[in-house]
Amino acid sequence: MTVDYKTMSKVDWITLAEDYHKQLVITLQQLSSRDWMHVTPYLGWRGYEVLAHMASSNTMNFQLLLDLAMKGRPVPNPPFDFFLRNAAEVEKRRNLPIAEVLQEFSSTLADNLSFYKRLADGDWLRPAWFFIGDVNIRTLFLIQVSDTVVHERDLFLATGKWKGFDSQLLQPLTDWFMREFRPATFRHEGTEKLDISILYRLSGSAKGDWTMLVRNGKCYAEQGTFSRPDITVYADTEDLITASLARANPTVGSLSRRFGFLVRPPKREDFVATVTGYFSFGSAVLSKRLRINGDRAKIAQLRHAFWHFGERRKQTEVSMNTSQLMDSLK
Repeated sequence: MTVDYKTMSKVDWITLAEDYHKQLVITLQQLSSRDWMHVTPYLGWRGYEVLAHMASSNTMNFQLLLDLAMKGRPVPNPPFDFFLRNAAEVEKRRNLPIAEVLQEFSSTLADNLSFYKRLADGDWLRPAWFFIGDVNIRTLFLIQVSDTVVHERDLFLATGKWKGFDSQLLQPLTDWFMREFRPATFRHEGTEKLDISILYRLSGSAKGDWTMLVRNGKCYAEQGTFSRPDITVYADTEDLITASLARANPTVGSLSRRFGFLVRPPKREDFVATVTGYFSFGSAVLSKRLRINGDRAKIAQLRHAFWHFGERRKQTEVSMNTSQLMDSLK
């Protein structure tokens, strides 16, 4: 049975996350020095680089945005480039011992969880901001948890030790991904005339049906089926999520980084994300791990109706400008 992520309380979510994180740190401590050198599916980064990103993002991204939300001014000062910020922090930690970076990850994660625990229930839905636009603190929490969950896959898939997502977390996170995160990547400009219904039939440990409606320049998604959808998507939950987040074969990431010299430094991370995003989605479709049936014209229209992983810089700029404009009109 599918879990409705909105019916779970703050305590429910934090308890699940805390149990998961404790076990994750123990598991990461068992990786060898050689394991950390493997290239992962994430942007061609090696394991130790993914760990450095996980450690730094807890403070450089999430704690910063939480602090701004609590001060009542959620949108950070521009420019705010997630890709460049992440890459810069990884570079700072490149020569640090793995044990030191792992300790940083563990301690900053504990600090973030302590913040959420102290948070009053009334602040759980306090306005916040992320590159997808205006959100709330609960969404920041779920983005942080899901980010860690997918990076765990990056690390262990690279070493051949991946056993699948944590099933207890995956069910409510999938519901959140389908009903909130995925619709938040919808482009509102230029999509006013689209009228499309998409049925997602997901299999695996978080199987279920979700219907997404694109109408009047807006995108909605809910659990359940639509009687006659224009498009039907069949996929395992893991394949859908990782294809959406540009997780490609590690070789693709490595090659795209080697050719990164062809692109100006500020856009190299965008270049790698774009290349891995195309290969991730393309390979999922070609291998039939992701099957899309229905009206071909509407399938083509949808391709341009959502922001893609490699467009995160532009999406951040647009959402930041929109949020600031709406704030000025209040």
